[in-house]
Amino acid sequence: MQTVTQTQTTPNSNNNQTVIEQNQITKLFDDVILFPLGQERMGASVQGYGIVIDKRKLVLIDVWHTSALPHLRKLSEEENLTPIALIITHRHFINDQQQNLVKQLEIPTFLHPKDQSSFPQFFFEDPEKNKLIRELGLQIIPFPGHTAGHILIYYDKHGGLLFTGDSAVGAVTNKQLLSLDNVVNDRSNSSSNSEDLNCCHLPPEQFTDDMKTLKENWRGKTLPHFENILPSHGRPFLNVRDREEWNRILAPLMQQ
Repeated sequence: MQTVTQTQTTPNSNNNQTVIEQNQITKLFDDVILFPLGQERMGASVQGYGIVIDKRKLVLIDVWHTSALPHLRKLSEEENLTPIALIITHRHFINDQQQNLVKQLEIPTFLHPKDQSSFPQFFFEDPEKNKLIRELGLQIIPFPGHTAGHILIYYDKHGGLLFTGDSAVGAVTNKQLLSLDNVVNDRSNSSSNSEDLNCCHLPPEQFTDDMKTLKENWRGKTLPHFENILPSHGRPFLNVRDREEWNRILAPLMQQ
């Protein structure tokens, strides 16, 4: 089995910390947009993303809240961007807010079938089998653990973009979220033991269906080359090209 490490060893000259402004979208790249979705929660930011395809199409990832609508309207008016699809990485983001959002935008929602079964009242497309997703150049990677139907989304631009949903929590400002397992279960989560807040972390076990499988996926699944991790909680890591730096960032995900 191969661990999820990077092979390119060019030193990273960029600061990989991303400043997320509340109530403002952030352009991470010319064609990648971060949408803030509410206030920081327990030290972790909450966000979704948009990928601009062919300068006019906007594919949304984990944008599940109607608070994104004013930003989407502004992008439509000022940059002529039209949302064409919403990909949800896992079932925790399916709620009334998300359903209201897609009704107003009149776009399809993609969710893995193993997570669709929790919502028989709603209709979803299968992201793995959909022709549109493939034509847009997106790769869907099944990554169960946090939920049975959790997926990662890969886009081969900017050295490789890996949208991790809740399979990995990004950089945090404090350990409140990461310490939830300690409080609830009176034991220590291996990820929260790290003193380094500027790295990836496993999600709290109380919100995770199968932590064993999630850890096995991070340690053993072969992933395409990436230089960017974009989680739905915690700040993203951008333009990281140094292998040792990736080993540090990913270390909490690799623990037994």
